[in-house]
Amino acid sequence: MPVRAAREDREEEAVGPSVEVVETGEVPDRLSAVPDRHAIFARKPSDRLGCRAMSADNEVARAVRDLVLAGDRYRGAVGRSAGLGASGVGTLALLFLEGPATPGAIARHLGITTASATQLLDRLEAAGHVRRRPNPADRRSCLVELEPVGRRYVAATYDDFAERIGRAVAGRSHAEMAAVAGFLRAASSILAGPGAVAG
Repeated sequence: MPVRAAREDREEEAVGPSVEVVETGEVPDRLSAVPDRHAIFARKPSDRLGCRAMSADNEVARAVRDLVLAGDRYRGAVGRSAGLGASGVGTLALLFLEGPATPGAIARHLGITTASATQLLDRLEAAGHVRRRPNPADRRSCLVELEPVGRRYVAATYDDFAERIGRAVAGRSHAEMAAVAGFLRAASSILAGPGAVAG
């Protein structure tokens, strides 16, 4: 494998799965396989070293772990259906939620080099998902925005995701849902924060 291709593969893997979409809005059922890079989370806490926080009786920690794994499986399955890699769908999701962005901003969001972002945008533009246009604030740069096809992809996935979550919370009170939402936001902030290193 050429050095450039191998480097791009590593960057793609580093980004991890992301929101991806299918034109039909259908999500495949192939959600059973756990990617190798997530195998550590699939083991029992007692099977791992340095996992003091996830003891056998910590049901909340195990539930969060299961939710993370389920989300990864969902995104991976939807991504495979759309034929786009993690960086590609991450770009579409960013543009859908935040609006037009510069290639540099996209590279920083994905954690990839600007050269890799340029190649990624070339592929997405060739597939009709995005387009580049001049940046009125900086003539040396451009803005990337969604084309209708890309917008439909992301909208279909978010609609499907919202419907599935709606089934999970059906019948629960507003107070329960508010408590769960608050907990998930706090957990997300802590997990994504600094110092996420086992030791």
